[in-house]
Amino acid sequence: MVITSGVAVAGLRSMGITPALEDHLMPPKIVLYHYPEFEEMPSVSPPCSKIHFVLRLMGLDYTTVDATSPWQAKKYSPSGRLPALAIDGSTLCDSIAIIDRLEELFPEQAIGPRDLQGRASDRLWDTFATDTLYWLFYYLRWLIPENAKKFRLAMAKKLWFVGRVALPLFIAPGCRKRARLQGVGARPRAEVQADLRRGLEMVATGLGEGPFLGGQQKPGRGDVAIATILLAMGQAGGMEQGWVEVRKHPKLRAMPGHMLRAASVAPPSWWEE
Repeated sequence: MVITSGVAVAGLRSMGITPALEDHLMPPKIVLYHYPEFEEMPSVSPPCSKIHFVLRLMGLDYTTVDATSPWQAKKYSPSGRLPALAIDGSTLCDSIAIIDRLEELFPEQAIGPRDLQGRASDRLWDTFATDTLYWLFYYLRWLIPENAKKFRLAMAKKLWFVGRVALPLFIAPGCRKRARLQGVGARPRAEVQADLRRGLEMVATGLGEGPFLGGQQKPGRGDVAIATILLAMGQAGGMEQGWVEVRKHPKLRAMPGHMLRAASVAPPSWWEE
């Protein structure tokens, strides 16, 4: 007997299936739809990189499909946003929902704290990174002119002619519009940078005595979410408006490197530790 559904596999495991039966179970087919690699990171998008690292830390096999534009992303994602993850043909969008589902299907391989309070805290840090820190980073990347110019030039080196034309004419304006619709794009620069400073101070405090949040010795989902944003701040020559704050907190500065090593990934050559 061969059972191919990942959902069926998870359900049987939760009922205490026998090792003999488990030997005949096929692992689920996992496909990650993402924006492509950029400057030694799995994706140009921090949420996409986050799912890459979570899958690696969970020890799950997966394949990837690149989307090179927001229009192509709509082919793979019902919401038009990436990352999207297909598990045995069932597609999920939103990085937080994706990790929630992975933890439901593979509880023994979930990363982070094992106790309920610790797991709740870990998910809150993931939410804070995804819903707050990410948008402050997004502002730095797309709405501060000197950063946006450096990023466009770095991206243009990876794109075909059509992409190089579309980047300044359509993609960059679309990203600025998205920031305005979210709300962060309408805020004064000084206010955004002050929020970023407070947010990074919160994370530094949350690290406590350990290399990861809550003083943990192994990374949780919150660590991965925050680390991918900090790493993205170092791309395309770096975003000094963010790094001036990160450098104030040595443990915060070191945390992304700890996360990469836990995932058996070498830090990028440009990474400052």
